[in-house]
Amino acid sequence: MKEADSLFEQALRFHAEERYEEAIATYDRILQNKPSAHRAWNHRGLALADLEFYEEALVSYDQALRHKPTYPEAWSNRGDCLAALGRYKKAIASFDKALELEPTYFEAWNGRGVALLGIEQYEEAIANFDKALAFAPDDCEAWNNRGIALISCNQFKEALINFDQALRLEPDYYQAYSNKANVLLLLQRFEEAIASFDRALQLEPSDANSWHNRGMALASLQRNAEAFNSFDRALQLGFSTPEVWHNRGMMLANLGHHQEAIASYDRALEQADHFDIWHHRGMALIRLER
Repeated sequence: MKEADSLFEQALRFHAEERYEEAIATYDRILQNKPSAHRAWNHRGLALADLEFYEEALVSYDQALRHKPTYPEAWSNRGDCLAALGRYKKAIASFDKALELEPTYFEAWNGRGVALLGIEQYEEAIANFDKALAFAPDDCEAWNNRGIALISCNQFKEALINFDQALRLEPDYYQAYSNKANVLLLLQRFEEAIASFDRALQLEPSDANSWHNRGMALASLQRNAEAFNSFDRALQLGFSTPEVWHNRGMMLANLGHHQEAIASYDRALEQADHFDIWHHRGMALIRLER
């Protein structure tokens, strides 16, 4: 095996082990010796994207495409990066280029669908996910994304079917559990929603949004102490929105802790001057004065 091939295999191993900086350093060694190594540029971009260095990843993909313009994988990966940066129309153009080169490239159909979600073209996004699934019926990500698009079309029961299909294919797919739980919450199936959030959080304990929405489901069942703990956990993880502070305050008020509730409402009011928050703060003050 040539040294470049050996280094490339080593870089792929680092990447698979989530040792992204070491993978990038190894790709850099390859590119030092052969600046036109388009595969190394492409995979360097993937490692940078996994670190959420999207602008730097774009530079790597552009280098890959400068050396090999007919490289569908790099066009598709470039599209994923542009979508992550919110440049959805440019992302779609990049996916179109990938699909022009390889019409059956299911990752590009899936990525194009995600970009269409970003510009609220939900029906077209579903059609793109359908294309991805026609070429790769076992792609759990496309099933999950199709479910997200269906939520935006208010097709909640069909969305559930899609999330369940994603979970059949990948039982440890925490995003699908979280998305499923959000739909169950919308359908007011609170016990099922909590069970699904619990599974998502077992797999990904740092998912602050799931902690918050779990709190919403618990609050709907008047399980105030548990809901408070969920909202508090979301805040500890940095999910400091007026909604979380407001919800936390309501749980404290329901538990009779009105002074602490007022402090929570005040944190919410620092971020949003909403009537409901003022109203609940006033109610807490009245109860304190009693």
